[in-house]
Amino acid sequence: MDEAIRKILIRSNELDQAIDELLSTARFEDDDRTIAGFLLCGISREHAFAIRILVGNDLPTAATALVRLQYEVLVRAAWMAFAAPHEQVPDLDEELTPELEARLANKTPSVAKMLADIVDAGHHRASDEMSRFKEVNWKILNTVVHGGIRPLLIHRNGCSISDQLNIVQTSNALSTMSAMLLAILSDDDEIIRSASKIQRPFHDCLPTLLDQAK
Repeated sequence: MDEAIRKILIRSNELDQAIDELLSTARFEDDDRTIAGFLLCGISREHAFAIRILVGNDLPTAATALVRLQYEVLVRAAWMAFAAPHEQVPDLDEELTPELEARLANKTPSVAKMLADIVDAGHHRASDEMSRFKEVNWKILNTVVHGGIRPLLIHRNGCSISDQLNIVQTSNALSTMSAMLLAILSDDDEIIRSASKIQRPFHDCLPTLLDQAK
């Protein structure tokens, strides 16, 4: 494994541990909307963990495809927590059936609509950050997910170290957004303040834009 890859994976695991510590005292309301947002953030973080495993095993195309899943489930988490209509908030005590999945899937809005709904609900900062991420990364993620020219050439010629580092940095940026959303859901001012600063000590494993803003 390249030394730069090894180092960023170590730092990324340390970031993940810091997020766990940050949220270790968090308490969340016992309602379906909050719980759904909490669980979706957990799924987003699970994708981040898998991305690090894939990059560590030289599987960059699969890792990049997972970045899109990590992003989309994070947007859905924010939408569910802040903006989803009542009928779109799942009853988590319901039995999972094909009929239940079909009923909810048919009403699932696009990413663009969810981002607009989050703005309408008054959470402009969350929507702005997620919209900026989409603007920068969406075309690349689409071509990878849909088998475009980028994944073909990567699979044939290999992925550069800088591109592999970027995959992990991008995923880490989404992880810090998940941490912030979970902090907001906790409604704990101290945790929210700490979450807003978590990027600073880990700027070395986050995108350059965040590094410049620290």
